[in-house]
Amino acid sequence: MIARQRLRHRTSRYSAMGGPAALPTYPRDETIHQMSREAPHYLSSEQAGYIISQQHHNKNVHPTPRHPHRRPITPREAEQAWTVSTLYKLMKVPSWVISPYRRIRPDDPSYSSGPIIVDLNNGRLTRYMGSLLQDINICVIDGKHRLAEFKREHGDDEIDAFVGTEALGELRRWLEEYAVPRKEFVDALETYYSNMGQREAWHELIAAGRSIGFRDGQLRTLWQHASHGWLYSPSEGRFVRNDHEE
Repeated sequence: MIARQRLRHRTSRYSAMGGPAALPTYPRDETIHQMSREAPHYLSSEQAGYIISQQHHNKNVHPTPRHPHRRPITPREAEQAWTVSTLYKLMKVPSWVISPYRRIRPDDPSYSSGPIIVDLNNGRLTRYMGSLLQDINICVIDGKHRLAEFKREHGDDEIDAFVGTEALGELRRWLEEYAVPRKEFVDALETYYSNMGQREAWHELIAAGRSIGFRDGQLRTLWQHASHGWLYSPSEGRFVRNDHEE
């Protein structure tokens, strides 16, 4: 009861940002997972936990001879294990500032739709280098396949996401510190790939890479992979095969 009162108080604080002041209705079935344009402006941590509990690998769990105690995760368990924030606001954020907690195969499709849910990494998730070979602390807790699919199709465009209020400060920090230097690096990388072998383009790439924290070894990796036909995709955070090789 105390937690719900505290959540209602926090919700009223954010009502001036364009969302409803009332606490969103607690989900009673899976329809909330299929978000639409009529999605609420906010989610509570209880709702986020429910959505996570309905993920295929969390819902379709059955006991086995080796693991007789395996069972589906409950919404409460999912909330405790994954969420850091108590409130999530729907907004548009650049896709590059979000990092999934594990790699997604390029051919692994998404089977759900709607805004993704992101929060701070709670320390239990295994992070990997993000879209700039950086260790981004803003993590997808629902919709990692949708994020990967979006990045493949739209690159660095803005994506709809429910962002945990505890992650807003980290989100602002990344945008303020890295948005402009990152764009300069992306432009330098494109120039280098278009002018392979030109010393000037390589030196511009080195300067742009160092300004956003790339180590010299990582920059050499870009050069080595490019010489073998593998180009780095900043939006996806991985190397992709150059399909335009002659």
